[in-house]
Amino acid sequence: MKITELRKITNEDMNITAELVRGPNIRMTVFQKVLERVVRKGYYTMYSIATLSQEDFNSDSILDLSRSLLESMISIEFMKLKGKE
Repeated sequence: MKITELRKITNEDMNITAELVRGPNIRMTVFQKVLERVVRKGYYTMYSIATLSQEDFNSDSILDLSRSLLESMISIEFMKLKGKE
């Protein structure tokens, strides 16, 4: 996959999730509140990755940010396994 295709996919994902980030979002359960926070944090991380990807010399920073997204995903999966609340 070419970098231009990856940038396009990233921008599409950010456009889809932008409404969740803008809010106002009222969640009832603790798990939903945690998910909302993870989405908001992830959105700004993705924004940073998209911005950094404009230059060729930022691969280390992009890798660190990507790891952060992966860790958030693993945490959510762990919460689902152990019980959402």
